[in-house]
Amino acid sequence: MSDFLADCAERIIVLGIVHRRIINRFHKFILWLGIPLHRVQDTKPNEFCRIVSEFALEYRTTRERVIQQLEKKANHRERNKTRGKMITE
Repeated sequence: MSDFLADCAERIIVLGIVHRRIINRFHKFILWLGIPLHRVQDTKPNEFCRIVSEFALEYRTTRERVIQQLEKKANHRERNKTRGKMITE
């Protein structure tokens, strides 16, 4: 039983060290992105990931919409080129 408890305690200590290192890396990354220093401690990884995910979705939908508009304009120009011409065949 004492071996089990010692093993669990060791794992908890290691997980605490890993957690601290990951949070430090996250804070350095947030600073690198330009978030103000006073907001770094308040920024949670879940909130940050949600913001990035929402931005990616907005970017993708806007990009697709712009591509569709460009295709529509190109198609309209192509149709206008042949407008009014007679079919001779």
